[in-house]
Amino acid sequence: MTFYIRHFRRLVRYGIVGSIAFAIDMALLVAFDFLLGLPYQAAVPSAFLIATSIHYVLVHRVAFTDSERPAHEAYPFFLIIMCGSAAAVTGLVYVLVEYGGLSLYVARVAVSGIVGLVSFYMNTKYNFRIV
Repeated sequence: MTFYIRHFRRLVRYGIVGSIAFAIDMALLVAFDFLLGLPYQAAVPSAFLIATSIHYVLVHRVAFTDSERPAHEAYPFFLIIMCGSAAAVTGLVYVLVEYGGLSLYVARVAVSGIVGLVSFYMNTKYNFRIV
């Protein structure tokens, strides 16, 4: 039972840090979309990758303090996972905007939870090596 409680607590901490990163992500998305006029296909992954780099620093200090890998060794693995996540976010947003008729921001919010949970699992198991 301790195993599940420990992972649940880690998931909650990851979620809190992820919410902060998501707020940064959305602020950057608005800036890239409105201020810079980037097409959303470029704005979504750009905002996501910047926000997840900030997320990495926070999550390593808050959620994965017992990682088997030091921060500088884990970052390349984190980037691989986040590049896959950026592709998934961008692809899903594209489908929801172009074929689902959703606005960019509603679509971005809709995919955040799914991608966040998958990223948590991938980081827990493969990057930070928490069993």
